[in-house]
Amino acid sequence: MSGPARYAVIGDPVSHSLSPTMHNGWIADHELNATYEALLLRSDDPVAAIRALGSQLAGANVTLPHKEAAARAAGWTEGDAANTLRWEQDGALSAFNTDGAGFIAALDEAQPTWRRTTRRALVVGAGGAAIGLGRALSPLVGAVQFINRTLVKARLAAGLIPNGEAAAWESLDEGFASNDLIVQATTLG
Repeated sequence: MSGPARYAVIGDPVSHSLSPTMHNGWIADHELNATYEALLLRSDDPVAAIRALGSQLAGANVTLPHKEAAARAAGWTEGDAANTLRWEQDGALSAFNTDGAGFIAALDEAQPTWRRTTRRALVVGAGGAAIGLGRALSPLVGAVQFINRTLVKARLAAGLIPNGEAAAWESLDEGFASNDLIVQATTLG
């Protein structure tokens, strides 16, 4: 790769993302030789498509629906879903999920007492971000409940953490009432 280091947010859809504006501003402020763009990734084989981006990109942020594919594409990953990719000098792909750590840091800053008052957390959604948030919350609360439109996906997400629980979409009102913290992690935003 010659010229500026090229970075992107990949997803489908992705044209609405504010990430290029934010990251290009930061790149300019720090006078880095890099660019950042929104890159539509639409493929019947997203794992292969993500791997192929290594010849074009130095790194990428990942959004729906490719977080699980990003983790599978990497030679090294932190888990089942990734929102950050880095192509190493040797061409190997590393995958990270910063959703959980970022969420916990923001929650600590916005509501410093939440850890003392939260025993149960409800995560609405069961995709890559929801899983990352559930994993981060798991050691900090007694139970993490996942509610999703598809109960099978909620069960899969809950099964990835030791204190995970799953509930049907129809029990959303009950989930709101029985949990101390509610996290919206669906594509509805």
